[in-house]
Amino acid sequence: MVCKIDELIIGMCDSEKQHLIVEDSHDVDIFQRLVKRHGFSEVQIHASESRANLLHLYGRRDDFSHVPVVFIADRDMWLFEGIPVGYEDIIFTTGFSIENDIYAEAKLERLLEPHETAKHQQILISAIKVFALEVERYKKQGLSTGYLSLEELDPSGLIEIGLDFRTRHDFFQPDPKLIQYIKENYKLHLRGEWLFQILCRFLNAHGRDFKFDITPRNLCRIALEMSESNLWIDKLMQQVEQKLVS
Repeated sequence: MVCKIDELIIGMCDSEKQHLIVEDSHDVDIFQRLVKRHGFSEVQIHASESRANLLHLYGRRDDFSHVPVVFIADRDMWLFEGIPVGYEDIIFTTGFSIENDIYAEAKLERLLEPHETAKHQQILISAIKVFALEVERYKKQGLSTGYLSLEELDPSGLIEIGLDFRTRHDFFQPDPKLIQYIKENYKLHLRGEWLFQILCRFLNAHGRDFKFDITPRNLCRIALEMSESNLWIDKLMQQVEQKLVS
């Protein structure tokens, strides 16, 4: 971690441009499109390679205080507990992640065929229950467990939380209030990566009237380009602009 952070600091200090620090290469791709759209031509975007690296680099900002730098991070589990004191200068997503902010306004679910919508909702409910359990365990342990993927839950369809999964992961019913909180605004509150993965299962399925052949990341890119206006992305980029000109 130190080597990567030192490398970033040296690179920024040797450049006269403004800098955005994001979490990973996928975020770099997203923000390259956004800075171009918003006309920020003299901005370099750097992947810190992890959220932990980004927060560590933020803690060392006195080492490059003369360099114009903007930090952008996923809210992640802090969505459910609030952002700790000391990170006020970081721009955080409104939803759980940048994928959530993109998905929430893109109206991608219109791509579902009529007969798919009920099953899509069933899948979302199962995913919400499992994610709520992950949130509860995070609150108790203080660390994100990251213990599960959608494929592990149910490779064939993700309709029900099976007995095998319940046994292996010591599954218990999460707090109903937490489930309802996530459900009421799942586009922002459920893990964004899952939202794109679930939708791609339908879009890529055999036998539908119009079959896609698309990855979740490519679908995310398409969602970003579907509209010039996105409430949450526009809000985030307004904060970026304010920091770049200050």
